Amino acid sequence: MAHSLFASLLSTLDKPSIGEVAGVLGDSEQTVSRGMESCVAAILAGLTAKSHDTSGLSNILDLAPSSYGDVTWSRAAASASDPGSPLVSGGKRVLAALFGNEEATVAGAISKDSGLRPSATSTLLVMTAPLVMNFLARRLQEQGLSISDLGTALRGESTTMRNALPAGLSDFFWPHAAAGNAASPVVVAQAVEKERASTWSSIAPLAFVALALALFWLFARAHHPAARINLSGTANRAAAGINDLGEFITQKLPNNTVINVPAKGLETRVLTFVQDPRAMPDQNTWFVFDRLQFVPGSPTLQPTSQEQINNIAAILAAYPRVRVRVGGYTDNVGGAEQNRQLSQQRANSVVVALVHKGISPDRLIAEGYGEQNPIASNSTEEGRAQNRRVSMWILQK
Repeated sequence: MAHSLFASLLSTLDKPSIGEVAGVLGDSEQTVSRGMESCVAAILAGLTAKSHDTSGLSNILDLAPSSYGDVTWSRAAASASDPGSPLVSGGKRVLAALFGNEEATVAGAISKDSGLRPSATSTLLVMTAPLVMNFLARRLQEQGLSISDLGTALRGESTTMRNALPAGLSDFFWPHAAAGNAASPVVVAQAVEKERASTWSSIAPLAFVALALALFWLFARAHHPAARINLSGTANRAAAGINDLGEFITQKLPNNTVINVPAKGLETRVLTFVQDPRAMPDQNTWFVFDRLQFVPGSPTLQPTSQEQINNIAAILAAYPRVRVRVGGYTDNVGGAEQNRQLSQQRANSVVVALVHKGISPDRLIAEGYGEQNPIASNSTEEGRAQNRRVSMWILQK
């Protein structure tokens, strides 16, 4: 599918829609926004868990009323108070098919994560289910896709969904997947992100010799005071690049939030741009994340990325007018379409992480560019490493 299903559904969570739903539920917009995101993720995850059964998947899509026209958040909100509404009835049927007797478990996890009242969460799930089904049915029709295509697309976004789900629900939908070991739906041939068993078997003896020599060298260096290197901070960069970002400094934001950031890092450069009244957004206002790491060949963010995600979320919260596009990029190793898909999924993961921190989805756009727009030569490993990146474009300030 041309665009991520999850990202497209998140893009419907604009401020007017969130406001309408919040008015119906009687909760704050921030709480409702988080709840809406989790409900979308849970319903898509439920569909993904059943995606290998094309007949079952088709039956679930048919449970929501197809003759009701386009289902929007506004329509869903307006129907929520009418138990006889086709949307309410259809939503309940979809939830029963997806979650069965465990619907309360799903609602409870979303309620705990978002802060919504349990009754409000149940209502929100009923509102969300027909909207998601209607969206998927329209996507299939518009693009001439089959149920099998939909299943493939859902599985291709499973990692992004897992990242967006409240704690505990990932294991609920994927009970047999070990934590941190979910199968990546798209495995891209990135040179530094693949290990080939045949190659390893031939170089293993040399590798062990090299390791022994390296350990001996490190032991000798460690006992030579003049040779010690003190690496400070929690930045997850290669040792050679840590000094490139400078020392960590304290930045106080307009809402009195204090963050610790590298003096030459992404956060400092973004703040400088946002705070400069003369600096205007244009196509050159891209900033490369310098402390994000993903599981190799996967869109899953590693825990060491959390520090930079937290800082960017804090900056966006302090400057509510700022809107950004998150762009994912790869090198040119492997298939172009596979690279584009992985770059889209990684951009999605960053956007989902920021939304999880309370940033409204209508301020964020995720786009995967694959191997387009390289910033270095792909003929060297160093250049390819630079091209595998996630960047942020300031659209508005």
